Amino acid sequence: MKSKIKSISDSNFLAQKKGSTLIELLIAVTITVLVMTAIAISLMYSIQREAANRYQESAVLLAQNAIDMLLTERAELGWDSFKSKYVNAEYCLAKNANTNQDELILKGVTNCPDQKFGGLGFKAMIESDQVVDTQISTVITVTWNEGGQQGKQYVLNQDVYKGAY
Repeated sequence: MKSKIKSISDSNFLAQKKGSTLIELLIAVTITVLVMTAIAISLMYSIQREAANRYQESAVLLAQNAIDMLLTERAELGWDSFKSKYVNAEYCLAKNANTNQDELILKGVTNCPDQKFGGLGFKAMIESDQVVDTQISTVITVTWNEGGQQGKQYVLNQDVYKGAY
């Protein structure tokens, strides 16, 4: 008779053990799902930040390219010709269809075209105002659309001086 009681009590113990194992399994799965969700969210944020940094870096390089072109033209044209061409004017940075080289085109002649830079689409616009006879203040504005958000921009202010280059 003792052996029957012992086997009944052993089967109750096993049934309780199976129930607690199921609860432990549900808790472990829930914790795993929460951790995986947190990791997925952090990875998505990291990828978005990397893309934003890539756009920003490309915009900076494009603006620096525009400044380099202005300084080259300043050196090639001489101060007076450069000043008469660029003061109170708006230019765009665009690719020449024939040479595939960047060039500055007068904005009034055409709208600023999209400029492919690093595989990304940008518009680069240059505005110049004369501050004094020996200084021209330029503002290079690079705009782009990023992740469905329009109107992202990078602005670079650069003064060009009459001094020898």
